[in-house]
Formats: sequence, C-alpha cells, structure tokens
Amino acid sequence: MIKFGDFDEEYEYSDQPVARTGVFRNVTGKIPERILKMEALYDPGLSTAEDKRRNFYVQAKYMEDFEIDCSRRCTFQRWFPVYHDMREDQLMCYFGWRTKVRYGVYEKTEDAFAYLYLYELLNLIGVSSAEDGLQKIETFKASYIDIYHCDEMCEFVQLWLKQYCICYGINDETAGKYFEQEIRFDQILHALSSDHSGAEEVFNALCEISSYNFRTSVVLKKYPEDTKVLLFRIWKKLNSVEWMKTGGNLFEYCFGRKDKYVTRLFSNAVYFDRVLSERKYEISPERIYSWSGGKWYCEGYRNISMKNKVIGEILREADRQMRISFKTGREMKQKEVEGRIILLIREAISEYFKEKEEASKPKISIRKDLIRNIRNDAVITREKLLTDDEMTEETEEIPEQSSAQSKLYPYDLREEEFLLLQMLCTNKDWKKYAKDKHLMVSVVCESINEKLYEEFGDTVILFEGDQPVVQEDYLPDLEIMWEE
Repeated sequence: MIKFGDFDEEYEYSDQPVARTGVFRNVTGKIPERILKMEALYDPGLSTAEDKRRNFYVQAKYMEDFEIDCSRRCTFQRWFPVYHDMREDQLMCYFGWRTKVRYGVYEKTEDAFAYLYLYELLNLIGVSSAEDGLQKIETFKASYIDIYHCDEMCEFVQLWLKQYCICYGINDETAGKYFEQEIRFDQILHALSSDHSGAEEVFNALCEISSYNFRTSVVLKKYPEDTKVLLFRIWKKLNSVEWMKTGGNLFEYCFGRKDKYVTRLFSNAVYFDRVLSERKYEISPERIYSWSGGKWYCEGYRNISMKNKVIGEILREADRQMRISFKTGREMKQKEVEGRIILLIREAISEYFKEKEEASKPKISIRKDLIRNIRNDAVITREKLLTDDEMTEETEEIPEQSSAQSKLYPYDLREEEFLLLQMLCTNKDWKKYAKDKHLMVSVVCESINEKLYEEFGDTVILFEGDQPVVQEDYLPDLEIMWEE
C-alpha cells in the first residue's frame, strides 16, 4: 500500500496551461506513478459512449489492486463518473476512500465516488468471482447505502443486483430473492392466459393485479365460493371477445403480447460489455434473457405494472353488479366504464344464477331396464285382477289397430300414453280415463318421460304427492302435438 499524507489545505492554484486531452496535471508533484501510468492508458481518440466505457474498463482493470492511505476529503460531482473526469487530488481521495471500504471502513463520501465504486463491481473489478462481486455489492448496500440513506442509489442498486445475476449467470437459489416480484407477476400472467387455470388461481391473480381492492368486498365475505367462481367466469367471458383491431383479447389489451426484444443491462451505469459466449438465463418460463451476437435479448411481456387499471375497473364493476344480484351490501355508484364490460359482466352473472337454479331442481334418473320390468309386471297384475267380463268389455272397446296405425302418435307414444298426456296438459278428467282403462298412472307417466327425454332433456311429468303434473315450461311445445 502506498502511504500518502494530506494535501496542503493552503495550496493555491494558479493559472496553468491546459493539458492535452486525457493527461492529468501533476499539480503537487506527489502523484503516485501508478496513477500516471493509468492516465497513459486513456485513448483520447475515442469519443463515443461505448469508447468511454471501454476506457473506463481498461483503466479500472489496471488499478484493480491499487491501494493508498489517504485521509483527505474533497468534493466531486458528476453523472456517470469515470477516472478521466477527476483531478489528481480527487483521484487520490477516491482511491484512499476505496481502500478503507475494502478493509471494512465505510465513511460517508461524495455520491460520485460511491457510484464509481459500484461501477467497478459491476465490471468485476476487485472481485475474485461473480459471486464474490455480488456479495460485495450487497455488503456495500447494507453498510453504506442503507446506513447513509442514499435512497436514489438504493433504487439503482436493487435494479443492478437483478441485472448482475442475469449478466453473470448467478444460480437460481441465490438470485431468487431478487426476482420475487417478477416471478410472481409471471405466475399471474400465466394464470390469466392459460386455458387450464382454475377458478381459485384466476381469482387470486385478478385480485393481486387489480388496482381495485376486491378482497374487501362484502359479497366475497358472505358468498366466497360463489364470488370466486363468478369472477372466474367474468374473466373468461371478457377475455373471449376481441379488444383490439389486431384481434387481441382482453389479456393482450392489458399486458401486451409475449415477444423477444433487444434490451441492455446496466444502461444507467458505466458498464463495458465484454465478448461473452452465447448464454441463456431463465427467471421464469414467461421471462427469459439471452446473450447472442453481442446483444442482450429478453423474451417476455414488456408491461410489468403490478396494479392494472383496466383490471381494477372490471373488478369494481363486477363487485357493483354482484351486490345487486346477491342483494348484499350497500349499492355502489356506477362509474364510467366501457359499455360492453357492463353487459358482459351482467350476462356472466345471469348465466351463473340460471345454472344454479337448474342445478337445484331434482334430477330423475331413468333406468330403462327397470321401467320395462315394472311395465311387464303391471300388465301381468292387471290381467290377474280383471274378471272375464271386464276382459271381454275391454276387448270390445279397443278396436283393432294395425302396426302402422300404432305409430301415428308422436315420439312413439302408445294411445293410452298420448291421451293421458293430453288430459294432463288440458286439465281434463284423467283419473276417470285411467280407471276405465285400468292404467297404473305412475308406470304410464314413467314411460312417457322416458320417450320424451331425448327431445326435452328433462323430466316432463313430475309427481306432487300422487298427482302427476306437467311442467309449465314444456306446455307450449306439447300443445303442438294436439294441434297436429
């Protein structure tokens, strides 16, 4: 380590000839030779931003192990500071301060010096490995940035830590803590875009991404399961229609399309891209970085706002309409929302309540084999109960019909089935007809239901106690048969 005392506080600078570009002025005659040699590495013919970064890296690499004992303080302010921007006294102050930092002494200094030190770490200057560099950045954040409340610098460092992991391929176990927000956001996008996501998954995703706090909804608290399923259906219905002239759905309208685009790491720092082999870094299946042909690419979604305004408007309107439908909570004032959002939410809620109503109706399972057995047993019983005179009367009353005539009734109904159904629909005295024909009404009605099931998809005749009743919804369709 080079030992160097304080600068002369009373030293007065006199007019001096302007030095050549890239040459430090040795105003004290005490500048270490290492610094002078570093200056000679600067190429004044390079003037682009990339050239500035290259010059910085070359000089930083040369000064990588340089240490000096210098306690003097000085001022230095500069955006994107590099060594070439500094006078000799400022360079001495910086390297003296950096030496102390490397030995665990974190004195407050100029922000430009702190940024310059971070630039060195981002370029792997003064580290034994990428992992060591990451640890040094974390240590500097905890011991300097957080201690001295450098809020703006903290924001930059939080971004650089993520980009550092991408650039140098830090393993997932170490890097995971930096990407928690990105990983969760990608999980939300996957839940909202996938056809295989369940109601619970979509509900949680919508609540987390929404600018409206739906979790405080009184409807959700009172009807949690219904509300989650409803919100899931609302999202699916809204996402099934076009929202853009290009044909994009609601998801794409809110978050854009997944694509691969050129990006740049450490764009707000002095960082020199060295030649790297092709590599890939996956943060999640929805966000993958790659280096190819001298450029960084990101494959993913560009819109990463964690609170989406459009989703917020949808959830608020859904909450408003659910309160009306469930007759729960105070009525919310309708805000200005796109008309089709209101209509599609209303449709989804209406469909849900209709399905619940249908599901609540008793379902009758028809076993055709059992019906045949019951019918056969009924015929045998009926024949046993009839007297000879009754058998004769019945034979005389029933005119002979050809097989062709027996098929004239709709849905292959037999004559007694057709007539009984007609009497039930027209409120005629079906009981007398059943008695005169010695019909077992329950068996005949079961047979009618079986034959009409394929057409109506439901049980047409229900029993209220021992009274057969035709469902009102089907009366208009059945009356067509009488007209024919």
